[in-house]
Amino acid sequence: MASFDMSGGHVCPGASIAFTSTSAYTSTDPLTYAWNFGDGTPVQVGYGAAMSSTSHSFTTARVYAVALTVTTTSGVHDTLTQLVSIEKAVASFAVNATNAIAPATIAFTSTSLITATGPISYVWDFGDGSPLSVGATYTTAHYYSLSGIYPVTLTVTPLAAARASPTRRHSASRRWRRRSR
Repeated sequence: MASFDMSGGHVCPGASIAFTSTSAYTSTDPLTYAWNFGDGTPVQVGYGAAMSSTSHSFTTARVYAVALTVTTTSGVHDTLTQLVSIEKAVASFAVNATNAIAPATIAFTSTSLITATGPISYVWDFGDGSPLSVGATYTTAHYYSLSGIYPVTLTVTPLAAARASPTRRHSASRRWRRRSR
């Protein structure tokens, strides 16, 4: 019976996904594996254990039907198809003040383009050495006690709904100046 695992079910374009056959056959004959990634790339076909695992990168954000067909030397075959969701995230944000007099609390709002259907992680680096602000909300505020120029960075990451997965992180940076009184 054909079956396989993948390293992530929700990832961004360009991220490599590892696919591993978990197919179980009672035959001791070597198997032929045919991996079809559903994106128009050639089907990867190989014989034996070397083809039981592979990796693939998808270039466009959408849902793909990935199929593994396993065939024994006697011609018995089975196919399993699973969906993989490739999601796009482009980080950007707005700030309520680009110049403020210290001390001040500044509000930040993510204006990121995200095609993910699952939860999103927002990581804010306020550029002042304070701990990162990590959460699932797209707005936050930060208190600056000293004047200076602070490079603020937002990183947005679609999170895997069912599995931990390596993802490409997308960041946007913006500098803003704090003035002294």
